[in-house]
Amino acid sequence: MTMMMNRARVVLWRRGRRALNSAAAAATGPMAAEARPKAVVLTGPTAVGKTDLSIRLARILNAEIVSADSVQVYKGMDIGSDKVSPEHRQAVKHHLIDTCDIYDTYSSGDFFQHAMDLCQDIASRGKTPLIVGGTWFYLNFLLNGRPAAPRADVVLEDQILREYDGGSDWDRAHADLHAVDPESAARIDRNDWYRLTRAMSVYRMSGRPFSSYKHEVSRTSRECLEPGLSSAFDVTRLYLTAPRWLLFERINQRCEHIVDRGIMEETLRLVEEGLEGQMHAAKSIGYRQCFEFLHSFWLKPSTKTKLMRRKGFYRFLLNYMAATRRLCAKQMRSFRADPSYAWIVRDETTSEDQLVEQIMGLINKEVEAEALGAWDRKLNADNLSLLKGHLPTLEVYDDVERVDETMLALEEAVVATGRAMGWRVEHLEAAQVPEPKRLRAEKATHTRGDRRKNRWLTRVRLDPKMAKKKAARIEELKYE
Repeated sequence: MTMMMNRARVVLWRRGRRALNSAAAAATGPMAAEARPKAVVLTGPTAVGKTDLSIRLARILNAEIVSADSVQVYKGMDIGSDKVSPEHRQAVKHHLIDTCDIYDTYSSGDFFQHAMDLCQDIASRGKTPLIVGGTWFYLNFLLNGRPAAPRADVVLEDQILREYDGGSDWDRAHADLHAVDPESAARIDRNDWYRLTRAMSVYRMSGRPFSSYKHEVSRTSRECLEPGLSSAFDVTRLYLTAPRWLLFERINQRCEHIVDRGIMEETLRLVEEGLEGQMHAAKSIGYRQCFEFLHSFWLKPSTKTKLMRRKGFYRFLLNYMAATRRLCAKQMRSFRADPSYAWIVRDETTSEDQLVEQIMGLINKEVEAEALGAWDRKLNADNLSLLKGHLPTLEVYDDVERVDETMLALEEAVVATGRAMGWRVEHLEAAQVPEPKRLRAEKATHTRGDRRKNRWLTRVRLDPKMAKKKAARIEELKYE
């Protein structure tokens, strides 16, 4: 009897899905699409080249750009987020950049509300909204609608964090979340306290797992959601990508140049303005690694030899590169599951003119979009050997004398920041004392493979013989 009832439920659920799909198709048919204003979404993994391409597209489409970047929204975080230059922002109007102070927590729900209002305003002035960025949660909320989950309660989230020793007892907190919401617990990365406290606060406020609200997007009626951009606009979704080995090379170069431009000094300046390692803005990739490095630098600076300082710097740089590559892989996994995005592939031979031509064909419905999955599997299979044996090649900091100069300048900057904040700085030249709490970073996750590879690469930087072996290995991997 129970089995028959379950089958009946499944049949009714399938009929309901068919009815909803039919209604959606009727609402988004050719006539409806013509009546709705156009909007374009350009996304892709970090360092793929979205910014430069978006400027050119905006000029062609008479568009204004709405940023979907979770770090560029903060004021003062310019170098670490590789923020759009003032020249580009003068040439094309940008929105949702430098919107929040570093003390604020900017959620996907906040982005949904602001971006929806902006897109309506841009369309009302006869222009095209061009949404550019790689934050999957922001784009998922904006396009598909905001789930009817309770809004974030900062007080409750802080209370939950204090229950677990201020963020130091991850294993117990993760086990408690797994007991009430195993799906969210499986999806949250280790030491991601922001998402863990959010999931636990939703459960305490509503009595429902946070993951159940996610399922409402696809399994229930739109009455449970605040309708997304797709309900009011004819949206073209574009996913710009490249072979992963090429992305990794671009990521390594970008990380080096960001460090060379002064992300360490920018982090110290933000510390003077009130940024602390436990704040949401400080957990962004790049800034988190800076806090970790400054934490270790503050502990025993006077007892470290020049060689130890070099090792510390290279370890920081390699960890920064590894964290950014993991972000890239995570972005590709998230967007690969959504077949609504048109797949745009660029490699080392693809010109920007070719990309623009392909994109305009997709926007004007002259070219049929490709599905993501098959292309991605083929690209990654072709470069599997390069992915497995990826070894970063340094350009800016290949010379250890450059590293020594950087470390001396950084020591002066740390002392200056300490004096400005009223901290004790005598220990920089004397005995060890604990560093200020503000420089205490949240623990980051490094895999065993990352640690082993980084130790080996640190040796490479300091040993010319090892450097030759590494160069030969890279050439071998490139052409095998």
